[in-house]
Amino acid sequence: MKRLNLVLGLVVFLLLAQVGVAWGLPQAEIRQGRNSIAYSVQRLDSEIKAMIFEGDFGLTPTLGLDTRFFYFGDDGDDLIDLNLKFKVVDDRDFNLTGLVGYQTNLDGEGSNQLGMLLSNDQSQYITLNAGVNILLDSEDPLGYSVGFDYMLTRDWYLEAGFRGIAGSSNHGLTIGLRNYL
Repeated sequence: MKRLNLVLGLVVFLLLAQVGVAWGLPQAEIRQGRNSIAYSVQRLDSEIKAMIFEGDFGLTPTLGLDTRFFYFGDDGDDLIDLNLKFKVVDDRDFNLTGLVGYQTNLDGEGSNQLGMLLSNDQSQYITLNAGVNILLDSEDPLGYSVGFDYMLTRDWYLEAGFRGIAGSSNHGLTIGLRNYL
């Protein structure tokens, strides 16, 4: 177990130290009892743009809760996303999920949002992910993500892709880690 923790720690360190941009991507699948948490750092042009903490919780086989906290530091107002996910398509290798939610900054200003997420299994170890969300009352209404997950162990996944954050001008290549509880 110590060896696994050491290897995962080294992977995280190397990713955060050497990769230009980092982020975890939202998941389209809803699995009751298969909850996950993710931490990531978004960087662009060798500058940290955001730290992101994410939780994904399967409430029922068809409904889930997706939450994210975006910490931008001195670059802008921090954001909180709260979304209810509902299953649209759940095939063995393909998932399509709708999002209905609310995004707010810590000052209490917020906007309703709608979105869609999809996941497509390419193999036992690789899943492609994409998503789009639109803030209904915002100057920067479009958020998007495109990327993949790579299974490191049964519970740990490496995520990489490209992401733009709705409600913010932050975007970039992404790498993050997700743990299924």
